[in-house]
Amino acid sequence: MATTVEEEAQNNFEFRALSSRFSKSVSLQQELKAKFRILDSCSVHDYETTWKQTRKIGNTTLFNRIDEYKDWKGEKTSSTLLYTGGIGSGKSVLLANLIDDLYLDSRNKDITVAYFFCRHDIPESLKARTVIGSLARQLLLPIADLATIAVFIEKTAILALDFEAIFGILQRALLPKSRAYFVLDGLDECDSDEREILIRQLRKLQDTFPLVLCVSVRLDPGDVLKLSPERFIAARVASIPNDNPDIDAFISAELESHIESKRLVIGNPSLILEIQDSLLEGSQGMFLWVALQIISLCAMKTDDAIRQALKDLPKDLSETYSRILRKSEGSGKTYQRRTLELVTISHRPLTAEELRDALSVVPGDAVWDWSRRLNDVDLILTCCGSLLTIDEEERTIRLVHHSVKQFLLSGFKDSANIAITIDSANSTMASIIVTYLNYSVFATQLSTTVVPQMMAASAPSQIIRSTPDLSSTVQSLALKLLKSRKQPNFDIGKTLAETSKLFGSPSKDEFHFYSYAKLYWLQHVFCISKQELVIYDLLRRLFKVNAININATDKDGWTPLSLAARDGHEALLESLLDSDIVDADSKNGVGRTPLSWAAANGHEAVVKLLIVKGSNLEAGDVHGETPLLYAAANGHEAVVKLLLIKGSGLESKDNRGQTAFLYAAENGHEAVVKLLLNEGAKLDFEDHGGYTPFLRAVQNGHGAVVKLMLNKGVNPEFEGGSGQTPLWWAVQNGDEIIVKLLLDKGAKLESEVGTGQTPLSWAAERGHEAVVKLLLNRGAKLEAEDNSGQTPLSLAAENGHETVVKLLLVDDAKLEAEDSTGRTPLSRAAGMGHEAVVKLLLNKGAKLEAEDNSGQTPLLWAIQNGREAVVKLLSSIT
Repeated sequence: MATTVEEEAQNNFEFRALSSRFSKSVSLQQELKAKFRILDSCSVHDYETTWKQTRKIGNTTLFNRIDEYKDWKGEKTSSTLLYTGGIGSGKSVLLANLIDDLYLDSRNKDITVAYFFCRHDIPESLKARTVIGSLARQLLLPIADLATIAVFIEKTAILALDFEAIFGILQRALLPKSRAYFVLDGLDECDSDEREILIRQLRKLQDTFPLVLCVSVRLDPGDVLKLSPERFIAARVASIPNDNPDIDAFISAELESHIESKRLVIGNPSLILEIQDSLLEGSQGMFLWVALQIISLCAMKTDDAIRQALKDLPKDLSETYSRILRKSEGSGKTYQRRTLELVTISHRPLTAEELRDALSVVPGDAVWDWSRRLNDVDLILTCCGSLLTIDEEERTIRLVHHSVKQFLLSGFKDSANIAITIDSANSTMASIIVTYLNYSVFATQLSTTVVPQMMAASAPSQIIRSTPDLSSTVQSLALKLLKSRKQPNFDIGKTLAETSKLFGSPSKDEFHFYSYAKLYWLQHVFCISKQELVIYDLLRRLFKVNAININATDKDGWTPLSLAARDGHEALLESLLDSDIVDADSKNGVGRTPLSWAAANGHEAVVKLLIVKGSNLEAGDVHGETPLLYAAANGHEAVVKLLLIKGSGLESKDNRGQTAFLYAAENGHEAVVKLLLNEGAKLDFEDHGGYTPFLRAVQNGHGAVVKLMLNKGVNPEFEGGSGQTPLWWAVQNGDEIIVKLLLDKGAKLESEVGTGQTPLSWAAERGHEAVVKLLLNRGAKLEAEDNSGQTPLSLAAENGHETVVKLLLVDDAKLEAEDSTGRTPLSRAAGMGHEAVVKLLLNKGAKLEAEDNSGQTPLLWAIQNGREAVVKLLSSIT
């Protein structure tokens, strides 16, 4: 019995232990799921692959010989290292190796190493949000428990993590002393807007916690990214020298590799030393230049040809690229331009099979002919020489360096003297995509293959053909068919059946370009115009048969229709509307319709099309702003006129009570203001904040609009709910023109604000010399005191406005005027440390020993406030 009880107890114990382990396991799984949801919401971008690919290119320890790097690596607070170098100098490879060094150095230390490599051929990697999101993911990854962050996201109901949300998450998750390295390569590749956003966000993170930042910077003439160390915290600059000691080792290693592999063949052994010396002399620190010259030398058949080439080496990368393309053109002239355009414009690197499919398309011919498919894409790539490279792991085709893209898009012309541009490349890609997606194979089911009986003698010679990924099988079959003809009664039906994919109708899976075309069609087809009749008709057919989901939304809620409307792509928008499948009033994440976007950007033709299709003229977004309000705010007169003619409400208001008239006035759009006034817009209405259109125009310094409204009879003294007169706003801004306009229309010269200051006091305090002069000429009271008893001279002196002080003294302002605390202008200037003003007042006879109500002299105020220069000045006089 006792044994039974013991056994039962043991069983219960084991069950409880098992249950506990299971419970913990489930809990751990839930925690991990929650953690990865947070990490994925930051970024799902693959930041590791580019680093690995770059790291494989080569080794360097140059950074360990640079003092700036050693100092930067040891920083305990936010600091920045800017690594500079020319194109092809090995910045990316250096940073990739540097990351390894940081990993080794940070072992057993509580330091995170994060990195990001921007890639010119992956547009997503060039966005500030992607970079910051990837950084956040890497910073959060080592943290085991992110439960508090999950609660924060849930409570704040964040749908998509913007910069503020990411910043809030990092503030909550990271300890104040959480130090991290962040290595960023390729910032130069981002456009100016994205670059500015990224720099601001990085600076903000550096201000919050110790972020030790390393950024590569290209310093070539005319480069858009100028070296601005002051924009980063504790920035130091390290340069990759032109006489980089790694270049010599690189040249030796590359030549050795090419000799051993027999890619470089020479007759006289001593020639290799001539090659080495010439490459070192011409390299200027450019690893890429060296690599391309060696590839070029490998094509030389004689020692004499090599020596001639060494005498005429290209001076830089641009000349190198130009020569490579000229020499390579003969091997595939008809394909060179198209290949370069497709590789340059694609939104992600194309695989070799995808590029083969794309190059096999005859734009406009939607009937797929298997015999047109390129037999060997590798041979086609030779038409671009060494400017293209195939990634071994991904089997993607890439430009050998980002500078090749810049070269192609900045003046390069093909053999027909036609330049490659972004528009021409997009047009090429668009015509291929539209034709490709129209192939019937994507719309029909394939029938079941029946094994035929076929005698070898009757097998047509045309049966021997190539396929994208089974070329060895094809060649084997071709040989078998040729040999079988010697045996006329041999049944080759089974052989053909075994390789039916090679002979029957291909399946959708064999069309490798399909996934790219389906995913990125919208990024390219916007360039199609109605003049391209065949391609345009094919595009419309795609929409009509719903071959593409034209109502699909991206992560921000954008539909193809909204994007077409926003960017003014009339032909694309018309073809979408003609499909009768799209919703003309579909809204994106902020509630804006296609009409709203078209109106905001002034696309009149697109606005007309949308109105004809019945778009809602009064559809407001989450802020209540209608298409008319957006058009007025951006000054699109023709669109405003069109919307009003079609029935948009002149006095429609957004959630803040603002009308189209207020928006136009606020932004200084004189023509739109005039149009709206002629239509009967109310002149003096107030929004929910108490602001009138006139006040907004004054605030923002729009003199022409202010003049127009004054001539229409607006009240120049109307304060509205803001509590400030138009003159007060104009004076505060130092806007001499508007101040004059208001005074000419009767604005009160001595009107006071809540602090008792007159317009002259405000102008003097802010140092607006021209406005002070204007007000004095109009008769403003020189000694008007505010609620603290300060005169304009006292306010100008206190704020260090020397020229205004001079101006007021010329008009005989009282030098010893005391405020309510007994302080004189000299006392105020001395206390604030304005040495030049103190000198000026003393030269005019200001009393050095004047005491205020508390018995303090100007010298005592300067001493108390630590104004060393003024103390020295006053002490020397005493």
